Amino acid sequence: MGKSVHNVKMPSDSETCCITAVCALPNGQVLVADYFNKRVKLLNQQYHVVSHLDVRPDEATGHVSYHTH
Repeated sequence: MGKSVHNVKMPSDSETCCITAVCALPNGQVLVADYFNKRVKLLNQQYHVVSHLDVRPDEATGHVSYHTH
């Protein structure tokens, strides 16, 4: 299996993306954790961002906001 590079930066990202985790899903989609932008991004099979979760570490309740593109 080879290595590939994909742009996962969203227009609303304020920081350079820093991907700290990747999870390939059975349906071919991919989850990536973007540390600097505090988001979990869902990529489709063409590696385009189709939705994301904003992760706010300052919220003790663990609440996340879900956005679909």
